[in-house]
Amino acid sequence: MFGNKYTPERKRRAERKLERAKQRLEIAKQVVSIERQTTLVNAQVDALETADKKITNHQLKLLKSTNKKAIAAQIEGMDTQVEKSLPKMLESRHQAGQKMISSSSMLIQSVKDRAKS
Repeated sequence: MFGNKYTPERKRRAERKLERAKQRLEIAKQVVSIERQTTLVNAQVDALETADKKITNHQLKLLKSTNKKAIAAQIEGMDTQVEKSLPKMLESRHQAGQKMISSSSMLIQSVKDRAKS
């Protein structure tokens, strides 16, 4: 019954056709697997990018607050320096003023002495 229909040549063609179909099926499975992996990788990349943005924003906030704290500390340090040096500066200006008064008094006295003589 089957002998007449299926000659060895037809059998070989059918086997090759079956083999090619198996190869196409295997390739299709690989393509689907690659697509799934690509989807997973893309999702991971998106998650990493989102996390990176969050970390970057957090770092910027920290940097800003750190800068504010550092600037406040610098200002406080400068205030402290001014408070420490202000009395010295006032004293030296006072001494310079006293010297000018003394010099002026001596000059006035010498002018008076010249006028008398």
